[in-house]
Amino acid sequence: MQFDTSTRATALRKLQEKTGVVPPWLEQLETFSGPDRDPRGWSLTTAWYALIAQESCQPRSGDVSDALWLPVAAAMQRNDIAFDHQAIISSALKRLRQKTLYTLLPVFCLPEHFTLTQLQEATEAILDRPVQRKSLIRRFDSSEMFEETGESVATGARKAKLYRRKKEADVHNFTRNLMPAD
Repeated sequence: MQFDTSTRATALRKLQEKTGVVPPWLEQLETFSGPDRDPRGWSLTTAWYALIAQESCQPRSGDVSDALWLPVAAAMQRNDIAFDHQAIISSALKRLRQKTLYTLLPVFCLPEHFTLTQLQEATEAILDRPVQRKSLIRRFDSSEMFEETGESVATGARKAKLYRRKKEADVHNFTRNLMPAD
C-alpha cells in the first residue's frame, strides 16, 4: 500500500480519481473536528477546495455518478447534504469571496483560453454582485499574470480577445478590494 506524502497529495489524488481533473487551484480550507459532526462519533476533516472550469470536470467514479453542478444559492438551500458539510461549503464560499475581493482567483474557474467578459462574469458570480469593469481590467493588466493567445471569439457584434494564464504566473494580491459597480 502506498501512502500519500501530505494532505495536499491526498486531496489531489482523490479529486483526480473522482473527476480526472488536475485542478489549476487547490487550497487547504480549514480543519473541522468535534464529537457532533458525525452521528457515528468524533471526527476530523481537513477540507480543501479546488477551482476548475466546469468544462473540465466529468465524474469518473461510480460513487459520484449523480454529481451535478449547482448554482451556489441552490447548494446552500439543500437540506440533504451529509453531516456538517453545509458548514464546510459555507466556509469555502466565504473564503473564495474574500479572496476574490483582493485577487484574480476567479480565473482558475475559467477554461484555459478565456475572455475578459468571462472573467468578469465568474467574478460577479462568486461575489454575487456586479463589479466595476474598469477596475477589473486595471487589475488584469497590472497583475502580469496573463498573455494574449492571438485568437479571438465572436461575442455578438464584436470579437473578444482570448487570454491565458502565463505558465509561471502566481496569484497576485492587490492592496485594495475590488469595487462594486455603481
